[in-house]
Amino acid sequence: MVFTVLCLVFLPGGSFASIKIFKSGEMPRVLGDKSAGIVLDLDAPDEAMAAQVAELVGSNTSTFGFVGAEGGSFEVSQKTRDNDMASVRLQQKYEGISVEGAEVIAVTDGQGRLESVNSALVEVSGIDVKPVFAREYAVQIAAEAADIKNPDVGQDRGDGLVIANPENGGPALVWQVSIREAGDWSKAVRVQVVASGSDAGRVIKQVQIGRMVSAASVPVSIYDSSVTVVLPNPVYKGVQVLKNGKKTLPGYILISDEAKSANTSFERVTDFYKNMFGYRSWDGKNVEVVASVNVQRLGFLDLLGLKQNAAWMAPWKFFIFGAGGDQLGNFSGALDVVGHEFTHAVISSTSNLAYEKQSGALNEHFADVFGASIEYHYNKPAKPFHIGDTVLRGELAKKHEALRDMMNPHNGVAWQPENMREMPYQYKDEHCMPDNSNDNCGVHINCGIPGKAAALAISAVGWEPMYKVFYRVMTARLLARSKFLDYKHQMLEECAKSLRAQDCKAIEGAFEAVGI
Repeated sequence: MVFTVLCLVFLPGGSFASIKIFKSGEMPRVLGDKSAGIVLDLDAPDEAMAAQVAELVGSNTSTFGFVGAEGGSFEVSQKTRDNDMASVRLQQKYEGISVEGAEVIAVTDGQGRLESVNSALVEVSGIDVKPVFAREYAVQIAAEAADIKNPDVGQDRGDGLVIANPENGGPALVWQVSIREAGDWSKAVRVQVVASGSDAGRVIKQVQIGRMVSAASVPVSIYDSSVTVVLPNPVYKGVQVLKNGKKTLPGYILISDEAKSANTSFERVTDFYKNMFGYRSWDGKNVEVVASVNVQRLGFLDLLGLKQNAAWMAPWKFFIFGAGGDQLGNFSGALDVVGHEFTHAVISSTSNLAYEKQSGALNEHFADVFGASIEYHYNKPAKPFHIGDTVLRGELAKKHEALRDMMNPHNGVAWQPENMREMPYQYKDEHCMPDNSNDNCGVHINCGIPGKAAALAISAVGWEPMYKVFYRVMTARLLARSKFLDYKHQMLEECAKSLRAQDCKAIEGAFEAVGI
């Protein structure tokens, strides 16, 4: 791998601890010794920062298990910095094209002293990076594979030309596209189509999009879809009724309780993220929060299930809250549900945990953790580990106390495993290929395992001390394709930095209790 190299700074001194190297799914290794340290220049330009980390990887190929090839590079994709911690996330590229799931995260103290490196690198060489057809043709192929007649194309993080790493056959150049049916907004999927070589035109992955629950400091716009059968979309989201908590002209006529509830909920959720972590809106840059409420109120058949759902639609950059039905409703008024969906959006702008397999279960898990945390922060409920207890209706409300129960995963509306032994065989990473029929390998099922660990840890340590640990791990430490074991390692790393030794012992015990 060839880089423009900016030398790392090696400083002697007993104050430096050994550097831990983490690789996905493996136990950590130690680089160097206690008499040496590496300092990253946190104020350097992105190109220089990438070169610093590249030199570290290149000079420790056996530790990282990665050699690299001509045409390889790293590009800074995210930087976070606090008083006592900084994190630099770098995307691996080959001939200027991102390699799916291939990242390096360098974590330092507040002065740039390197403490750990989390890596998931992929050997890539000899791939033809010139696509044999344009993105528009890839959309046609993807639409045919997904049985979509009139595709509406979104733009999610990672869409475009990507070097994918399929389970069989090794890396391949693909077009990744996010599409849905334009007419009724159904079948939202992300599809990968091989773009070069002998397999050009073959669909190698198709997964569903939409993380469903089956005056503010951040700008908030609320649209009401109750007066139309047209489903909300980036062009038409409904009728705007509130802007930063104030009624628009149509809002004086059409304002609904759901719209008011959504505005209040988003005010609280965005304030929580801003006041606790200095993170503004879902992208960290104070972008406007856009949401549509009362979706499918006039949809008599509701064939798509949107009426009784809430979701963050990442490729289209807005939230939807269904009008509710005989089993589920009151989504915009449920602070934990709004916090859950908002956290999916935060994840899509930070660690971008892949929404499949164990990384997808972690995506769902963090949404639950922060949904519950926000609910606890404002309301102190009697059963703080219940998610979605206020959205249940009818027979569902008679049979269950909540959509999910983090402390008792068996007790939610859908059974979840509470330890690794109970993980369904068909959803284990090594046996499962994600698609629309298997919940992307059980992301809504397997999240019960880390959820139980989190509930045990919070019970032992307390809610408020855990907020920052969860946040830093979710946004600054985890790789896009992290597994449960990686999550445990990074929680313990962050705990050692932020909490007491006895707290870290309790957190470790919580993970061990669920078999991680």
